[in-house]
Amino acid sequence: MQHSQWYMLRKLYGNDFWQEFAKQRPKGFDARAQLFDRLAKGEDRVCALSEYAGYILYQEKGADIDFVSPADGLPAIAIYIGVVNRAPHPEAAKLFLDWALSKRGQQIYQNQKILLYGSVRADTGPMPTGKRLADFKLLFPTDWNDYVASHPVFVKEWNSIMGL
Repeated sequence: MQHSQWYMLRKLYGNDFWQEFAKQRPKGFDARAQLFDRLAKGEDRVCALSEYAGYILYQEKGADIDFVSPADGLPAIAIYIGVVNRAPHPEAAKLFLDWALSKRGQQIYQNQKILLYGSVRADTGPMPTGKRLADFKLLFPTDWNDYVASHPVFVKEWNSIMGL
């Protein structure tokens, strides 16, 4: 997700965006628990990248935090599922794919509060929060070759920003 955010905000705001962002001395975390714990305790006041599900879980626990969806949009990624070549049980994997992409499977992905992965299907209804994926302006790369080719630049720049 971080690569997508880096790529999309760089496209939106220019190549100097992340160098300016770095002046705020951002912190990186291994998991959303650390990020939301710090927000809930007031140790950090802003989070530049988080999962909607994490926000909902902490808000329900009483954390005084808010989710802001900028008018310019939210960098997003898709969840990828598939069957790997040489899968030990390819037919079972295909059955899982059929289920995961079905209306029922998509409803489970988007209604389990640990996940809250909004569905692109129109027939799944809203997430428990009342929001649909379509309620958010999502930013995706339009040139996938450029996106993939940008990864080494991202790693170098991001490691520098994080002090790695």
